[in-house]
Parts: sequence; structure tokens; C-alpha cells
Amino acid sequence: MVSGLTQLQMIRVALTGGIGSGKSTVARLFSSCGIPIYFADEAAKQLMQSDRQLQKSLEAILGFAIVDRDGQLLRKEMAARLFVDPELVNAVNDVVHPAVYRDLQAWFEQQSSPYAIYESALVKASHRPSVVDQIIAVYAPRQICIERVMNRDHVTEIQVKSRMKRQNPGEQVLFADFLVVNSYQPLIPQVWRIHQYLSAGKVVPL
Repeated sequence: MVSGLTQLQMIRVALTGGIGSGKSTVARLFSSCGIPIYFADEAAKQLMQSDRQLQKSLEAILGFAIVDRDGQLLRKEMAARLFVDPELVNAVNDVVHPAVYRDLQAWFEQQSSPYAIYESALVKASHRPSVVDQIIAVYAPRQICIERVMNRDHVTEIQVKSRMKRQNPGEQVLFADFLVVNSYQPLIPQVWRIHQYLSAGKVVPL
């Protein structure tokens, strides 16, 4: 059992996987079971647009205001700045991720389901148990992931591989409590088994 966790407490679950693995599809399946999902990328974009303290930190790093006069996030300008100076990515992540984690914990406290899911490609083994109690990893063979992203985003194989360099999906598989294989195996039975297990208040021991 996770330290301090009882069957009366909601289980905090992370859902992760590399680009093209299909974790968003798996998240939708859990959502169809009535489980609330926190999408980290969407939350980060919203916080960058609404959290003034976070905005000030980002402006100090990037050297310009990150929102326009209408309060809209200048995403293209930010992306262009980060593209030409990759070292800034870590600096930006160092201020964005803590803001997301604070927002996530507040969100977890508002949920009343047996478990709730935090969906993010950047989940690490160290996030358990401080951020989440359990981790689900979605896995698909590398070439399948590449083909999915090429078809989805209309990009080249070289561009997809460049994105993949920023992730280490093999590591996620090693530290996950549950594994969903998204290649040729049916997804629904896999998700349903995990849903039944977590809905019963059960966890995989550390």
C-alpha cells in the first residue's frame, strides 16, 4: 500500500506515455468511465495566461511580456524564442511545472471519485508519492508512434524523432504500476481492468 493511503481516500493517478503512444485516447476511455482527467498541457497554457505571478517569472526569463494587451498568451513568440535558445526550455519548465503541480493538488482535493487522473508526458518516478499515488504508462512500439504522429501532425519522420529526443518513454514503462499496450491489442479491456482495480480502492504496493 502507498504510505498513508486508505480505501476511503481518493487515489491520485498519473497517466503518461511518449509522443504517439496514444495516452490521450486512453485518457478519453477513462473519462468515459466517469473518471475526471487533469490535462497538464492544457492546464499549463491556462496558467500561463491567467497566473500573474507565473507570467512575471516567465517574462524575466524570456525578456518580454508573454501576453498581449487583450490578455492572450503570445504562444508563437514564446515558441520562436525557445526554438532558437533550447537552454531556455529548462528555465521555463522550472517555473511552469511547480505552478501546474500546485494547481493539480488543488484540483485533486476537489474531486470525489474513487480515483482521478493526471495526464502528462513528463511524469517521473520521483512524482510518487508526493504528486501521485499510482502511475499508468501507455506504450506503443517506436515505429508505430512515429507513423501516428506523422499522420496526425503532417510532419516528417525526422521532425517526429527530434521531438522524441526530449522524452524517454522506455523509462516510464519501467516505473509504471500499470501498463497499457496500444499497438494491436484492444484498449477497452485493458482500461476496464485498471478502472475496476482502482475503483475498488486498490493500489499496487511500492
